[in-house]
Amino acid sequence: MYALSRTIIFTRQYADLGEDTCAIIEQKLQMAQTKPSHFKHIYRPGLVLFSIRFSDRNKDKRLIYNVEDGVVKVLFILDRGKGYADLEHWLKKVGY
Repeated sequence: MYALSRTIIFTRQYADLGEDTCAIIEQKLQMAQTKPSHFKHIYRPGLVLFSIRFSDRNKDKRLIYNVEDGVVKVLFILDRGKGYADLEHWLKKVGY
């Protein structure tokens, strides 16, 4: 089982989500800890990124996480409507 780490940015975004959504995210993160490759892989050179789809208050979103050295690091949440247009911007915010 992989260790789980969360960025401050994700923690702030998570606090704004609905209670039911948080419960779903926790279940999916447990799955990611057991088998990180279960969810969709996002190709980025030098990074092992994955995406978990979910919705909150009728808005589709993606939770982005990285797998490195036995740790699943939860990075941030993106709105799904924009595709991955904001991915590079958010990766810079979390230091990648």
